Amino acid sequence: MIFDRYSGSDLTILIRDAAFMPVRLCQSAKYFLKVPEGNVAKYRPIEDKDYSRYDPSQIVQTCLTNLKAEELIVPEVSMVRLMKNL
Repeated sequence: MIFDRYSGSDLTILIRDAAFMPVRLCQSAKYFLKVPEGNVAKYRPIEDKDYSRYDPSQIVQTCLTNLKAEELIVPEVSMVRLMKNL
């Protein structure tokens, strides 16, 4: 198994760091993808290296502090993000 070489303490830190990765992404994002939901637009953070693969008309250059809480789509914690943290 992948985690056999880690102690319980190591796993605790690893999981906690993975849980905060979406928060860090939101805080550090310079680009957000505009996602229409009904009559309102919501914004999902894009990592700097990923923004070129999206339609430029849907990308907004801004920062987290310029968005209202209800406008933000927070990325989910995933196994992929956990594995990046290893």
